[in-house]
Amino acid sequence: MTPPFTVLDRIQALDGDELPEFLASLWQRAGWTVDAKRSNPPAVVVRRAVGEAVERAVLHPVISSGLTSIDDVDLAIDRGRDRSADRVMLVSTTGFTPDARRLTDAYGVDTMGPEGLARVVVALGADDLFDRHRTTDAEIGN
Repeated sequence: MTPPFTVLDRIQALDGDELPEFLASLWQRAGWTVDAKRSNPPAVVVRRAVGEAVERAVLHPVISSGLTSIDDVDLAIDRGRDRSADRVMLVSTTGFTPDARRLTDAYGVDTMGPEGLARVVVALGADDLFDRHRTTDAEIGN
């Protein structure tokens, strides 16, 4: 019997089509409303009421074989401006280069790597969301 995949393994196994859908489902579980999911380029626009104010965020999912780069950060900043978001978040399944981290800090772009995403999944008890996007161990790389 194959041991169960860890949350981190399952996050890193998400592909470019699955990650935006997974993020939309996860943010909904956290109480946000999904306003839009776009596939080209991928982005998830979410909002939530905070008191009488409405907070909007653009989640920019990045799937790459290596660390997320400065080019990905530039694209996320542009997307945030285009959608008048209060927050822009770059979500990577692989992590970020040091230069990309410095640029996100300089421009106020939030980042979430695979470990942070795994903590959110665990905190929300949302590991069932993986089953919506991956149905067999073979698809996860087994």
